[in-house]
Amino acid sequence: MLIVGGKKVFYSVNMYNSFHNVYGLNHKSIQYICHHIGLNMYTNFESFNYYGNFQITSTLYKFFLETERNLESLLKKKKTSNIQKLKKINSYRGLRHKLGFPARGQRTHSNANTIKLLKGKKKVGRRYGKKSK
Repeated sequence: MLIVGGKKVFYSVNMYNSFHNVYGLNHKSIQYICHHIGLNMYTNFESFNYYGNFQITSTLYKFFLETERNLESLLKKKKTSNIQKLKKINSYRGLRHKLGFPARGQRTHSNANTIKLLKGKKKVGRRYGKKSK
């Protein structure tokens, strides 16, 4: 079992599906990583022996050091710190984040129901919860 970006990578799953679970890796970056390693992204980790897995982990480690890619917790911290900075300087987007409204110009008359539900500002009704009799 490998650990990439704080997530466990299982041997029974192919490289694409296992890397896709890591926050911050999309299809294009997975393609780039697999090309950098020199492997097909649909091969299973089971087809490698212990030395092959060690070689893959070492090349992955070197790849992430060279490209300075942030994964998992660093990306989430960066995202929350950017939102906190917007709130602190009292920008328009920061105020929208504080109030729980869409920050990038979406409609609030009909489309903000989902975000209100997720933030707990609206009670669950028939549409999202159990049907009341």
